Amino acid sequence: MITSHAAVPPLPDETAHLANVAFGEGNPYRAIGDHLDEVFDDADFSGLYAASEETVPASLLAMVTIFQFVEGLSDLEAVAALRSRVDWKYALHLPLNYEGFDELALSEFRQRVAYQKRGQLALKRLLHSVRDLGLVWQ
Repeated sequence: MITSHAAVPPLPDETAHLANVAFGEGNPYRAIGDHLDEVFDDADFSGLYAASEETVPASLLAMVTIFQFVEGLSDLEAVAALRSRVDWKYALHLPLNYEGFDELALSEFRQRVAYQKRGQLALKRLLHSVRDLGLVWQ
């Protein structure tokens, strides 16, 4: 598991309440949200973008990329899921009204990770951590 160095955003009350009503304990996205402080670390992805370029945290893009992979979604479908799905918002500690980001941010993120060894290692560690929570089985 990744040891968190960056503060994990608190889980918004509305998101927690709706997810608790809608999903049972076995939901893997709830498991991620419940252990986000063990998985999520912005420091692992620092340096992928210059501070002036980063409009979406790289760690958020990494998590969405993993969710996208697990569900076999296109970039457009992944961003739509992030806007509409309560389980994804719970996992990422996002408010229910989170509007998401442009889908081009995902492909740009993957390009940057592909060309930076540090980014590849960080994504691999994140994938292993998420797998340990039961979301990814490979």
